[in-house]
Amino acid sequence: FNIVSKPNDWSKNVASGIAQVEREGLSEGKQRNLEFWTYFREYASIRKTDIRPQRAAPQHWMNISIGKSGFGLCAVVSTWNTEKEAYDAGEIRAEVLLNNPNAKTDFELLKSQQEQVEAELGYSLTWQSIESKKSSKIYVRKSVDLANKSDWENQAAWLIDRLEELRRVFGLRIQKLTVTDVQQFTDRVNI
Repeated sequence: FNIVSKPNDWSKNVASGIAQVEREGLSEGKQRNLEFWTYFREYASIRKTDIRPQRAAPQHWMNISIGKSGFGLCAVVSTWNTEKEAYDAGEIRAEVLLNNPNAKTDFELLKSQQEQVEAELGYSLTWQSIESKKSSKIYVRKSVDLANKSDWENQAAWLIDRLEELRRVFGLRIQKLTVTDVQQFTDRVNI
């Protein structure tokens, strides 16, 4: 026999999350984040994607492995809208994170391929490497109303689609980054 359908754990996970909220006294925003990530995990399992979300937590981000230490994907739900620079309806983001000792150089190596990367994706990315931070990120964003639970399926679908695309386009590039690449790039820049 082949399993066609199986019980859905979403309600059990939400109930567990609510119990956690009651125990920890989470703010309304953290409660919503926990509920959204619980929904997101369930949506990802039903969708049968290669994106493997971590356990839901009451935070605004969820890290996802890309297969190499010091690099990762990240899904973000934020009440801060970076486009409007205001706390209003909010936004969701799919990010590639670089958080390793060579993150700045790795970022520059990847950024040197920006035109090709964005052509492969079919859309522009935000390339962010803040001097005072050791990590860097590359992301795509979408304005959403996080409080609108009836839109969570669309938000989860958008995040999964973008994370899959970022993995497809950056995965091999990241795997190919080597210490030699970093050293050659650093030597070239420091001439």
